[in-house]
Order: sequence, then C-alpha cells, then structure tokens
Amino acid sequence: MLLGNYLYPENEDVSPLEAGIFKSIFGELTEENRDWGNNLIVDSMKSASKPYPKTYIHVGFWEPHYRNHVIEFMRIANDLNVDSIELNIKSYHKHNELIHHYPPYVVKTIKEIIAD
Repeated sequence: MLLGNYLYPENEDVSPLEAGIFKSIFGELTEENRDWGNNLIVDSMKSASKPYPKTYIHVGFWEPHYRNHVIEFMRIANDLNVDSIELNIKSYHKHNELIHHYPPYVVKTIKEIIAD
C-alpha cells in the first residue's frame, strides 16, 4: 500500500539493487520522494471515477503484506466506494509461499476474464 515505505531501503547498508529499485521509480532517496511514493496509490484512487478498473489482489492471510498493506488498501477503497476489487486470500505465512498459491489463482482469473 505504502509503496514509498515498502521500497525505501531501511538502512544505509543496502545493495545497489535495493536502492536502484526505489530510485528508478521515485528518484533520489529522500523523505519527500518516499512520501510521494506512499501517496501514489491513494491519490490515484481518489482521482479515479466509475467505472473503476477491476483490481485483483492475492495475498496470504498470515503474511506481513496482508497486515501491512492490503488491509489499509481495502479500507481506503471502501471509504472511496471503490467496489471493483477482488481479494483472494489463502492461508499461508511467508511471502515466498506465493509461488505455490499465485499461479493457480492467476490462471483461473485470466480464464475468467477471457470468458467474460
């Protein structure tokens, strides 16, 4: 949800790859750019109008991404009456377990999109 926080390196001893991901999207490693990144999704949602694009989210219920990002995203979407979100939650604890749960979900979802 808060892309700036998510991608901003937590300490100065980061790999060039970690710093590079943030820099390639938001620019230099500054608090201002981190804040801009944090507001990017929220500002996009606030400026959107119906019909909203269909948004698909898959996450593990016990993994940190659910608690740290998805719950807040869904709260904001609800507050803004954005009603075109499909939330798919599975029971797993670690983000690396995504490799077992996401492929079947994405295949099923793409088939449903094509069938519509």
